[in-house]
Amino acid sequence: MPPINPKSELSQAMDKKNKSISKFQDNKEKSIILMSCGRDAVLMVSNNPEAMKLSEEEQKVKIKEWRRFFYYELYGVEPDEELLREAKNKPGAVPFN
Repeated sequence: MPPINPKSELSQAMDKKNKSISKFQDNKEKSIILMSCGRDAVLMVSNNPEAMKLSEEEQKVKIKEWRRFFYYELYGVEPDEELLREAKNKPGAVPFN
């Protein structure tokens, strides 16, 4: 059995912890952006008197258009593979097909 190197094990544990924290922070930022896009899209449609004359289905389309605009154009988010996979399984999910 090779001798145990506590510094090596500690270093590996710290690296793993740092990667986990980084991934969590990235996911948190994406979640905040996603929720902001949805909220702002609803505000854009609900505060537009012309949009209020549209049917409910037409309003949903407008909301999706605004969400797409905010997500891709304003925040410049590029969908990653995981996001694309999720979108295929959930209608109306990002990337807002």
